[in-house]
Order: sequence, then structure tokens, then C-alpha cells
Amino acid sequence: MLKRIVLTLFVFFCLVSPLKAEDYSDTSRFIQGFGKILSAPFYLPSEVLTKTFTQFPFGVVGGALTGTYRTTTTLMGGLWDMAGAAAPYAKYAFPFFL
Repeated sequence: MLKRIVLTLFVFFCLVSPLKAEDYSDTSRFIQGFGKILSAPFYLPSEVLTKTFTQFPFGVVGGALTGTYRTTTTLMGGLWDMAGAAAPYAKYAFPFFL
């Protein structure tokens, strides 16, 4: 398992290494997507707690629905950002799969 993780990290850093100075927009978009993915699971509990304290009887259900919606949209947005930033560099990954 550790060997697979090390190999994956190696391939990832080999893909990121051909970045030029003007390609930082892709890197920042990738990092922004990664941040969205990391923050997505926290929307559900925060929305439930916020709505519970502000609108008690129906706030739990409303918070769960709102939190689920925000979690899903933030997670999918982060995945799309990461995929959009990595797509131009997919051509460099081809030799690794031969």
C-alpha cells in the first residue's frame, strides 16, 4: 500500500513539474478545488447547528437539506476545478501508463 502511495505521489509531482511561470493559473485553480473538497464535509453540520438555533422545530430538517445541498455542490465544484486544472497536463501522464 505504501509503495502505491509513493508511486502515486511521484507520478503527481512528475506531472506538475513541467509547469512554466505563466501556468500558475492552473496550479491555483487546482489548489482552490482541493480546498473546496476539504471544506465540503463541514457544511452539513454547520448548517444543521445554525438552523437549529435560529429556527428550532423546522431548522433541523432545513439545515440538513441546505447542508446536503451545499456539501454536494461544493464537492462537485472542487472536483470540476481540479479536473479542469489537470486536463491540460494529461498528455504528460501517457508515458507512465505504457
